[in-house]
Amino acid sequence: MKKLMKFAAVLASTAILCGNCPAGYTADGLWYFGFTANGVFQQMQMLDANGWLQDYVLRPHEFTDADENTPYYICTYHVDEVEKSDPEYYIWADMMYLAVPQQDMLQYVLRTDIDQNAAQQQAKTIVQKYFPGHTPYECKQRAYLVRESDETRRTAENAAGLMRDLAQAGLISEFYSWGETAEYKVIEHGFLTVYDADGYIREREQENGKTYDWAAIEAWVRAHHPECEFVSITDKDSELELGNKLCKSGGYGTKLLWGKTFYAVIPPEDIPFADHFALAMELYEQFGLSPCAGPTSLESEPGQMTAPNNLTVAGDANLDCSVDVSDAVLAARFAAEDREAVITDQGKLNADCNGDGSVTADDTELILKKIAKKI
Repeated sequence: MKKLMKFAAVLASTAILCGNCPAGYTADGLWYFGFTANGVFQQMQMLDANGWLQDYVLRPHEFTDADENTPYYICTYHVDEVEKSDPEYYIWADMMYLAVPQQDMLQYVLRTDIDQNAAQQQAKTIVQKYFPGHTPYECKQRAYLVRESDETRRTAENAAGLMRDLAQAGLISEFYSWGETAEYKVIEHGFLTVYDADGYIREREQENGKTYDWAAIEAWVRAHHPECEFVSITDKDSELELGNKLCKSGGYGTKLLWGKTFYAVIPPEDIPFADHFALAMELYEQFGLSPCAGPTSLESEPGQMTAPNNLTVAGDANLDCSVDVSDAVLAARFAAEDREAVITDQGKLNADCNGDGSVTADDTELILKKIAKKI
């Protein structure tokens, strides 16, 4: 399987950092990231329980206010489209990201069916009711972040009140509370189990006063992973041969390797990325060999969603944070194809109480039953 980044770029800029992995909420092992323009969530597979990027997270210029207890996650998902504008970096690949939840951020998304300029001003006024002096920051189209550095005001009550007021004013289609959005950075990787013996590995040996026994590492690989091949390069011809091997099994060979010594553990072709990552982590745990990957600012964006939309409430068709007769009326009008019955995509999902993919009279009946039980 082809990898995300050019092998050369990885070897030139990799800076793997180690530490202890902090605990954090994992949403049953899957986080939700809103990568698509229409806000559809994509489930991303969780990776890394070794803490090898914690030091990077702790750098003040990378993630503000992060500390040893700040949760972070390495996630991946597969893409099958080539980015035509930058083929140097993007090929069919497993995208890998470092995501750090923003504990001091709230995020809301304005509805598409209202005047955006007027909605921005109205939302700003409501935000300042809870957080005086704050001006929401537009992090992407229709999505706004509110940052509160004062922990005493960073409360669930303030978040719930802001969400309720914005929703009841008919302004928002999505809302995310403290720690439910994240800033992410791309993890630049080409081939996870290639090791630069004359570069980073040599520096680690000098720092720690130890050397790596490559013969012992090779013996361990052959004993525990006979499906893998252990290879080394020290000259141009060997480099070309290794480059071919890496390309066949998903890496990206480059002439920039000339004149250096590299070792590689090459798994079978088309190995799932998660399995290759697990192999890299196993080598890290056994021998301290850091995976050939590192973070980059090539793509860095705040406000990626790490939890389901807080406005996801069964029966709340009009997204006002309550379920009442007005929701049943809106659902009934929409089901009857009343063109003036305006309902958002999230509202349709909420109104679809029986989960059949559409809003019908059956859903209206279920909403009324839900209301009756509350009376």
